[in-house]
This record gives sequence, structure tokens and C-alpha cells, in this order.
Amino acid sequence: MSGTVRYQDKSLCDALAARYVAGDMTPACRRRLEALCCREPCLASAVRCWMEALVPLQEELPPIPPPARVWASINHRIQPARQASLPFWQRVWPWRLAAVMTTGCALLLALWIYVRPAQEALPTFIAPLRYQNGEVVLIVSGFQSEQVGWSRLVAQWSDMDGQDTTRMLYLWGQIGEGESPQFLGRIVSSDTELSVPPERWHVLKETKRFLVSVDNRQPTPDTALYRGPCRRLYTDSIASSF
Repeated sequence: MSGTVRYQDKSLCDALAARYVAGDMTPACRRRLEALCCREPCLASAVRCWMEALVPLQEELPPIPPPARVWASINHRIQPARQASLPFWQRVWPWRLAAVMTTGCALLLALWIYVRPAQEALPTFIAPLRYQNGEVVLIVSGFQSEQVGWSRLVAQWSDMDGQDTTRMLYLWGQIGEGESPQFLGRIVSSDTELSVPPERWHVLKETKRFLVSVDNRQPTPDTALYRGPCRRLYTDSIASSF
């Protein structure tokens, strides 16, 4: 299949755009996709749609000032003349210290990778759940792992102020329009993490919409307290198609 025809495939473009916007690409892949967007309208449109879809999530998060080390790094880069005027030993020892620290960090990282559970660093999907008025109140993320027992579902509130911490809510997944919602677990007003067994993950894999109800009766999109679409960020077929 030629490149032009391949990037007219909307499903492929949507999957590539999802990984690009989520930051799940190597620098080389990001540069290639940005170059493709200049000549492939379908791919460029998919990237714009994903960016617009995630804007509400960004607006819900409080601003965080950059740490002081960021400004120090910027000043270091824009003042090369000052660095050159320092004595030789003052210019050399920071690099030796940095080399020692880098080696230590590499050893710690290798140890952490060795002992940590095998799980995805990025969510497989994300779903912003809203009130009827459109306000995002709950963000549901799914993390799939090949290791049995480590797949998980995370529900995070966008704003904890005013939440009733005594209320129990019920999370449901709906595979398609007209399908009966499947019960996924109970959530509380504090952030909730649910372990997902392999036999239940297939429900999440096909889920198109999440619903939240106040009791254990199956909700509908019209009766649910919160609802929102499932945005898939990762598919196994992307690497072989890009």
C-alpha cells in the first residue's frame, strides 16, 4: 500500500494521532509524523481532533509553576560566555559529578525496571466523564498489562472540593449503542484504583462509553449521573502500520 493511500485510512490516522498527542512516540517517530501532517490532510485533521478533545482535560488541571532548576538550566544555556570565563577546574568538576550521578541513576533505573511489575507506562485509554451540563468531573484511565492481575482501572476526580466522601458510586462500561452496560466496580469520592482480571479486560477493550450511577441498577446515558466517551490511546497494530 502506498504512503498516500495508507494515510487516507481514518482508523490508522486516528491511532497515530492519539499516540502523538499522548506523547507515546519516540522523537524520530514524532518528527516523521509532523512531516507527514504537512502533506497528508487526513492525518493532520486527526491530530487536530485529538488535541481539541483533550483540551478540556488540560483546562481542568491547576497551573503548576516550573521548578527552579528549569530556570537555572535556561540561564546556563543562554550565558555561555560566563561559563567560558570560569577557571578550568570549575568547568570540569561539575561534569565529573554529573557523570557519577548519571551512573548512579542508571543503576537505580535498571534495578527499578528489574523489580517493578510489568505494566504499561501510559494508559491504554482515557475517558473524561461529565455532568449533564458538560463539566468534566471524573477521569477514568485504563492500564493494560501482560502480567496477570496487574491490569488496572483508575478513576480520578478533577476537583475534590465539595465531594461527599461517604457516597458510593457505581461504574459501568457500555460496548455500543443499545447494549446493556456492564458493571465494572464501585468508586468513592477519593481517587479509586481497581484491579482488572483478564476475563474482565475484554469488556474494557471494547467499551465505547463509561457511565456512573448512584445505585446498582443499570443506567442509561440519559439516567446516568456522569457519562463520557472512551478515547483509546494505544493499539497493538500501530507499530506495524506506521
